[in-house]
Amino acid sequence: MNAGRVQDDSKQPEFAFRFLEWTRYKTTLPARLSTKNVPFLAGLWCSLNLPLVRPPLRCDDQDELPVEEAELKALLDRARTFTQRVEGERGEYRKLADGQSPEALFITCSDSRVIPALITDARPGEIFELRNAGNIVPAYGQHGASGEAATLEYALEVLEVQDVVVCGHSHCGAMSALRSGDDLTRLPGVDAWLALARPELAAVLTGTSDSSGAAHDSDSADGSDGSDRSYEPSLADVVQRNVVNQLAAVRSYPSVRQGLEEGRLRLHGWYYEVDTGQVYELDDDGRFRVHAG
Repeated sequence: MNAGRVQDDSKQPEFAFRFLEWTRYKTTLPARLSTKNVPFLAGLWCSLNLPLVRPPLRCDDQDELPVEEAELKALLDRARTFTQRVEGERGEYRKLADGQSPEALFITCSDSRVIPALITDARPGEIFELRNAGNIVPAYGQHGASGEAATLEYALEVLEVQDVVVCGHSHCGAMSALRSGDDLTRLPGVDAWLALARPELAAVLTGTSDSSGAAHDSDSADGSDGSDRSYEPSLADVVQRNVVNQLAAVRSYPSVRQGLEEGRLRLHGWYYEVDTGQVYELDDDGRFRVHAG
């Protein structure tokens, strides 16, 4: 090395890291810049054995990413190309800028397997969504300020929706935790939230009634031998009963009661099976049934 030159090694790690990051995002470079030699150059740089902090990109395979990053990248890629995929619907999307006029408020669980727009084949602007763990709606005045109360109020008073759907679903983790009596001390937020639904589910959880509210005689569960066996609720029983309870909570809001009294609002209870795609609707007798389309 030339004694007249002093090499500043402190800048090498940062520069090398930026170089590798550049190779990782090479697809964002202008099309006129050739990237054919980028893998070779990156490998050459790594072979210099500079004192780098472990880079997020492997030098032997520039395109290989951890599974988690690959999954996120797939979502990002689809988001980034969304405008191209709806190119033929630009006119419809421009109209959305004028405002929204949804047909219904759809209250359901946060579960990623439940997609209201997919289930109903709704277009943008057709449904207003409220989602949380267990599709729970605190009764009016019960929980102070809440997103549920605000969303319900806005949907009815401003958007003037005519239908409100409360939709529970199979394989619900929130309702499963209540049914099994899981210890939620590690999840105090979840425990406090589910506590809102627990009292009204007590009858079905203890086996003294089913999802419709029909009573079960614990002294003769099968109606014949008089043995002391309680009715064992299924997860579907708990989920469906919770839908009924949340509809009652929705009715506690003044704006909802007024809309029902004036005949400009309808309430619906649904139960969605994630493994079949089947939708069961709550009938007047308190039972959930499949209706022909």
